[in-house]
Amino acid sequence: TFPSNIGDTTLSMPAHFILPEGKSVIPTAHHQEIRSRFSNMTWHSTPGNHMFPLEHPQETAELIQRILQK
Repeated sequence: TFPSNIGDTTLSMPAHFILPEGKSVIPTAHHQEIRSRFSNMTWHSTPGNHMFPLEHPQETAELIQRILQK
C-alpha cells in the first residue's frame, strides 16, 4: 500500500522510480498518486517481478548505472 505518512512531502532533488514489468509490491492504483505527488520523479521499467534485482541483477545494475550517469 501507499504509505499514508508521506502527506504533502515533495522532493527538491531528482528522483527515479524503478518499477518491474511483472508483479510489483505497489498496486497499480497507487502509481498515479505517486506520480502526482512527485512530479519530478522519472519512472523506469525493468524485467522481472518485485524481486527484480535478484531475478535480473545484470539488467538492474546496468539501469542504475545509466540513471547515475545522467
